[in-house]
This record gives sequence, C-alpha cells and structure tokens, in this order.
Amino acid sequence: MEDPLASSGRPAPAASGELQRTPFAHLLVYAAERRLTGTLEFTHPEGHTAQLAVVGGHVNKVRTSEPIVHLGRVLLELGAISQETHDATLATLAALASQGQPALHGQVLLAHGAIHHSQLVAALETQVARKLAHLFTYPPETTFAFYDRFDALRGYGGNEALSVDLLPVIWRGICLAPPWEHVDAALGRVAAARLRAKPTAELERFNFEVDVIGVVSVFRDHPVLVSHFTAGGTLSASAAQLLLYCLIITRQVDVVEAQNIPLAQPAPPPPSPAAPPLAAPIRIEPASQSRIGIGGMRGPASGQFAVTRLVTDAAPQVRVTEGSVAMAMPIDVSARRQEILETSAKIEKMNYFEMLGVSEDSPTTGVEMAFMGLAKKWHPDRLPTTLADVRAECTHVFGRLSEAHRALRDPEARAEYLTLLRDGGATPEAQAYISRVVEAASAFSKAEVCLKRGDYAQAETLARQAHGGDDTQADYLALIAWLESMRPENQNAAASYERIAMLDRALLLNSKCERAHYYRGMLHKKVGSTPLAVEDFRRVAELNPKNVDAIRELRLSETRRASVSGMAAVRAAPSAPGTTPVGPVPGSKLSGLFGKLLKKD
Repeated sequence: MEDPLASSGRPAPAASGELQRTPFAHLLVYAAERRLTGTLEFTHPEGHTAQLAVVGGHVNKVRTSEPIVHLGRVLLELGAISQETHDATLATLAALASQGQPALHGQVLLAHGAIHHSQLVAALETQVARKLAHLFTYPPETTFAFYDRFDALRGYGGNEALSVDLLPVIWRGICLAPPWEHVDAALGRVAAARLRAKPTAELERFNFEVDVIGVVSVFRDHPVLVSHFTAGGTLSASAAQLLLYCLIITRQVDVVEAQNIPLAQPAPPPPSPAAPPLAAPIRIEPASQSRIGIGGMRGPASGQFAVTRLVTDAAPQVRVTEGSVAMAMPIDVSARRQEILETSAKIEKMNYFEMLGVSEDSPTTGVEMAFMGLAKKWHPDRLPTTLADVRAECTHVFGRLSEAHRALRDPEARAEYLTLLRDGGATPEAQAYISRVVEAASAFSKAEVCLKRGDYAQAETLARQAHGGDDTQADYLALIAWLESMRPENQNAAASYERIAMLDRALLLNSKCERAHYYRGMLHKKVGSTPLAVEDFRRVAELNPKNVDAIRELRLSETRRASVSGMAAVRAAPSAPGTTPVGPVPGSKLSGLFGKLLKKD
C-alpha cells in the first residue's frame, strides 16, 4: 500500500497565509471538508513553531516547539496509570536515554504492561487535541503554510493511527481565543435570517457544556432568528454569538428564508435595566491557573489567554475563558451542584460496576467507553467557576471513578475485585473500613510490644492510634485506660476512678473483654475496693482459666481474707485465768505470718 505522505523532497507550499485572514478554526474545517493529506506548519511571531500531520482530513500528529502536555500526564489524569507507575517509567526512559537507547513513554508503558493499546491511543488523541487547542492562542500575525502530501513529522512519535474529533476541538478553541472580527463578519451575513439544524447535524459531538446543550437543542426544533438568538437571554450575547459562529463554520445549520417560515418567532426579552454601558474594546489578559481539556480530559497548557469582550448590544459582560463560556444565566447550576454533592456522598457506598454504570460481565472496551464518558462530566477541571465551591466533591467523585477504571480494566485485578464483591467488601466505604480495622489492629499489636518493653509513652500513642482507627474494640480503650493510670500524675484515687470509668465504657463495648476486667480489678484493688477487685479477677478467670495474673490475685485475696478471719477469731476467744493471751500485746511488735498480714492491712 502506497504511503499517502512523502517524507523527503519538501515541495513548495500549496497554500499559505496568516491567521489574521484565515483563523485556525477555518483551516481545520477546510482540511476536514477537503480531506487534505499533508503538513500544516505555523510560525508564531515570537519564533514558536507547530506542525500538523493531516491524513484524509484527520489530524494524526502535532508537534510544537514549546511543551504543552506530556503523554504520561494525560494518562495519569485519566486514571490509566498511578503516580508511582508514572515516575518509575520516566526513570526507565531516562536510563534508556543515558544508554543511547531513547524510547517513547507510551512504548515503555506498554512493555511494562501498565496500559493497554486502546488506552495509549485514547491518551494520544487527547494529547493531540490539547495541542490543537493551544494553537488557537497563536496571534493573528502567525503565518501558516500547507505542504500537500508531504510528511514533515515522519519519525516523530509512534505509528498509531489516531482519529481526533475536530468538532469539540474547534468549539473549545473558539471559546479560548475568539476571533471576534470573523465572528462579527459571519453573523453579519445572516443577521436577518433564520437558522435551523441540518438533518445531518451532529451537535452531540461538540461535547457542549451543560449550560449550552439546552440552548443548542432549539435549532433542532424550529428555525431561529439570528438577531433574536444573539440578543441575549438564557445565554449572554457574547456567548450566543460564539455558539452561533461555531455552528455556522462547521456547517451544522442551514439558512432558511423568512417567507418559508409559517410561525413567527417570539420577541426577545427586554434587556435588563442593570445592564452595563455599551461598547468597549476587546481586552486580552493572562489566563488563570485553570486548565483546558478536550473530550473530558484536561491538563496544563502554556501561553494561554482569556479574552474579555464587552459587546455593543447592552448585553451583560461575558468572559470567554479556557475551555468554557461563562454564561450570564446558567440554566441550572443549582441542580448540578446538588448532583455533585449527592454523588460525592453516595459514591462511597457503590461498587465499581455501579460507579461506571456497567454490568459485571461488561467487556473491557465497555469499561473504557463508560469511563471516558464519565470523565468528560466529572473531571474537576470541567467545572465552571460558578461551581468552584464543590470542586473538592467533584474531585472526590472523579478519583473514585478512576479507581474503578483501574480495577476493572485489568483481568487479574477485576477477578480479585469480583471475589471481594462476593464477600461483601467491594464498596469504597467497606474497603476503607477494612483498611482502618487492619491498621488499627497492627497499631495495637505494636502497643502491646511496647508495653512489655516498658516503653509506656509509645505504647499509649499506638493504643490511641488503634482506638482512633477502630473505636469498637474494648481492648484498645482498656489499654489506653491502663497506660494512663500508670502516669506519675495519675497516682491518686481520683485519677484511678476516672480510669475505672473508662474501663466501664470498654466493658459496655464488650462485656467479655478479659483485659478490661483485669485492669479494672487492679485499679479497684489500688483504691481499696477489694470486693469489686475480686469480682473482676474472678470474671477474668472464668473467661480465661490460663490467666495466671488474675488467678494469682484471687489466691492472694483468699489468703489475705483467710488470715484476717483467723486473727479475728483468735482475738475474740476468751483467755483462761492465769494464761498469756495469744493475740498481740498492745504496743508490742507483731512477728511471724500474722504480723506480716496484719501489717499489710
């Protein structure tokens, strides 16, 4: 098969010009309509350059002299790889380069089994789309040239056949850097006409923002008078102008003669009395730190600008920023905010299949498609500024979707997850709980080791960590109470009673907690509540007959009780006349076993 692009013998340009006369959006539309094959080259006034390889009207590769977005970053944001994998494979790339064996990041990732080929293609298409979006920011003085059937990018990048949808690229690019002179000229030619969506229109391909979708649908229902549509309403005037311009140059609408329209259009709403003054020039300002994205995936871009235009029809001021049009009256921002909050709250209780909306037997391609669609909606960088207050919740949802995607795209990981699902621990909430429980158990085991070593401070720290991770375990709370009771400042009756109360709470968690009974018995003994102490030690012996400490305490208590009872009986017995009392003489020293026992009491 003959290669459609030649890689040597650069021909003379078949066409050339400046973006001042032919905006970048028009070039993309023309290339697609004429199914051009060749290379488009751009030269920025400051010396930056860009080259586009076009095959049959499809942009296959883009190379810019300035870095826009790396493939690894796109895969990372998409959730196809982890940060660890990203960093490790970059290190591999550096090592190969140092050995004189340069490689592509995508090839390394494929070789490591970190991604599938379909994921690589999807990421490359997104990378190309972002580079194209960046070219919209080139100033009008930028020159271009087209070289028919010549491939200036032969040997650059891989050989994957890409199919980048240019319609969403064109819409984002127009919003990023509106060519207002051409917008005014295009709309001026149809100002008094009515437009209607063509039967072949593919409006859904643009990936319009939720604020725009409802407005676009009117073109399908009936013809719309241009002057009324651009006068302001649901969309601000500037936003409506950009939308209409985009639909016109991409051939999505037909001009319908007024006499062929049986029904009159309703009159436009009167302008708001609070509208700002008329007429102001275009201003170009540095863009904010937000990101631009195509097809639901966003990433950092350099050299971006935000264009602010105050239109001359008394419409509210509109700011056209990277990736979206700031609408004067979003159709239902509150509903979207509520959706984000509710989804963020409930997603922890959903399994991965439920998150992506796929069945358990869905093929990998189904998982990929589902995630791609959801990424367009839930990537936090797609949020308009009016929803900045719920960005954290949107990021949370996107993070969970990325986890689900990573788990279900790999056959081995998916099999493990299905097993987990059958066991009832497959939701993030359940997994987080299991993780906390495991970590708490590990911290408690370490606390016990520190206790045996006499490192009471570290033991208490670990015990608190265990209790914080799982506050349902009586043993964790009991150990904290015991360690607190050993502090020098707690060697008094009041502090002991406070720890006894903590042990009471531990036994409410588990009445059979051997540790809690033993520690409470020791503290009861410390404050002199011997009967209560004996009761606790006896309970420990019942729970664990091999607990030698509790059994020893019971024996000591029995011995003490027997000794005290014997002495009391001797003291109470009458002495015979002329004999010496067996009991101790008042004021004399006690000796022997009875003396020791009585001294202890």
